[in-house]
Amino acid sequence: MVGAVLTVVLGASGCSSDGGRPLADGSTATPTTAVAVVPTPSASPTIAVPSYTPPDCPSGSPAPGGPVNGHDLRALLPICQYQNRPADWTPELTSLEDGGPASAPAAAELPGKDCSFLVDAKGFNLSTDFRTAWARESDDAPSDSVFHPVVDDFIAAYQPGDAKKLLGDIRDFADRCSSFDVYSGRQTTMTVTADPLSGLGDEAIDLKCTPGPDAIVQRMESIIIRVGDRVLFVTGDNHRGGMPKLQDLATLEVRGLSG
Repeated sequence: MVGAVLTVVLGASGCSSDGGRPLADGSTATPTTAVAVVPTPSASPTIAVPSYTPPDCPSGSPAPGGPVNGHDLRALLPICQYQNRPADWTPELTSLEDGGPASAPAAAELPGKDCSFLVDAKGFNLSTDFRTAWARESDDAPSDSVFHPVVDDFIAAYQPGDAKKLLGDIRDFADRCSSFDVYSGRQTTMTVTADPLSGLGDEAIDLKCTPGPDAIVQRMESIIIRVGDRVLFVTGDNHRGGMPKLQDLATLEVRGLSG
């Protein structure tokens, strides 16, 4: 309690003027001194809020067009473009990676894929056709955020004209697999749509893979935006019971590609 007086017995060796009281064995006892200690009110605790430091982000963004490697593409990811986030989004990064040096364009794989591929297709899988470089982050939001479910952000680079061909392959895939059956504990019918989105990049698709009622498999959605020869994939699902607001996120995140 503030203002209380506490008596403490302290050793005062070397501070006595009489040298101490002699004992029977000839030694000298150290005198004791009563000291009144008045505790001061405790100050309110201060909570330090750490500043945000992007993890292993390149110092500058790669110029539009031209060859680019995976590490360069990291500069365009939301974790390195922190200003392109909703105000209430403080992401908890769970993964940050890239494909390293640029490679020759990959072969087109989507035309031959089975429809079940779409059940859990994120940017890494959807972007494979013609891809030369990529970077990816996966992150979470606080549990009290409306964006709480995990979001996968993926950026891929292509040679001139190939990114446009990729989006054509994705549309064709969605048309071919507009309805298909899967079995995961019980059979359900998946419905796939690839609706155009206006006002995002050069072209954009809202790809959805939606299960039937009472299905065990999750709903998947990916906002796919092409800006020149680069493509942004913002993907999420409802395995936590709610869908993230992917279009809201993508609208902000595409600014990193647009400059």
